[in-house]
Amino acid sequence: MDYTAATRIQLAVLNPMLKIGKPELSRQMLGSVRVPKRSMIVMPEWGETCNSFLDAVKKHPSKASSGYYFKTNADYFDKMFRSLRVISKAMRPSAAAVLVVQDSYYKEVHNDLPTVVRKMTSVHGLKLRRQENFQLSKTLAGSHPHTKRYRKSFEATEAVLCFEKV
Repeated sequence: MDYTAATRIQLAVLNPMLKIGKPELSRQMLGSVRVPKRSMIVMPEWGETCNSFLDAVKKHPSKASSGYYFKTNADYFDKMFRSLRVISKAMRPSAAAVLVVQDSYYKEVHNDLPTVVRKMTSVHGLKLRRQENFQLSKTLAGSHPHTKRYRKSFEATEAVLCFEKV
């Protein structure tokens, strides 16, 4: 999802205070659909689940898997990891943080985002206290006609993750 486009009303209000233009802001946001300018390096701290997903994307036979899709996914995880570090640093000991994340797929490759976020937060000193999963029967991916050749089910799991700063 292009979060810059999704939050365009809020950004219109903030625009006079921004010191960068919309294209660069779009590139810097978590979830950007723009290919990062820098080369992407997969980090071991992101965890095995994340790195296995990225490896599967990179090796997928579909067009642009090893280029655009690998780079934008690696960029997403890099920004997520850095964002979680900032969140953790801003928290006092025993403070709580609640994150809502949803799993997804690249073709038939499962992106288990709740597991990835749990691993990344543990690296930054956050301990999972509770997780509640909710099954979503309708997803945007399920409405796309070309995705049906990769998967039969288009359900998703949305997870509410409750963390405590240790």
